Amino acid sequence: MSDDSGEKDEDDYCNPIERSLSLDAVLSLLADERRRDLVRFLVEEVDETASVRECTEHVVECEQVRTGDRPAYDQVEMKLHHVHVPKLASSGIIEYDPRNREFRYHGHEAVESWLDRIQAHEDTG
Repeated sequence: MSDDSGEKDEDDYCNPIERSLSLDAVLSLLADERRRDLVRFLVEEVDETASVRECTEHVVECEQVRTGDRPAYDQVEMKLHHVHVPKLASSGIIEYDPRNREFRYHGHEAVESWLDRIQAHEDTG
C-alpha cells in the first residue's frame, strides 16, 4: 500500500505469476507489434515503473514511425489496457498497479533474447 510519503509498497502491484515460460508462450507474447513496442520500451527506457501515459505515447510514436500514420491515442490506450497488458501481466512479465496506472517490468531473459532477435530481423527485413 502507498504510505503518506507517496512511496508504493509491493502490495500496490498486482502480483505476477511466478513461472518459466515455454518458447511458444514467449513467441506468443512477442507476436504483436504493439506488445513488442511496449516490452522494448519497458526493457530499454524504464528504470522502475512507467505510467500508462508514457507507455501509450511510446507505442503511438513507434506505430507512426512504422506506418507513417499516427494512430488515435485513445484507441491505442484501450487496446493496451484490454488486450496487451493483461496478456503480459498474466505471464508474469509485468505488474500493473491500477490505482496509480503504472507498470513494473520484471526482466525475463528469454523474452529479451527473442525480442532482440525479432528486432534484428525487422531491421534487416
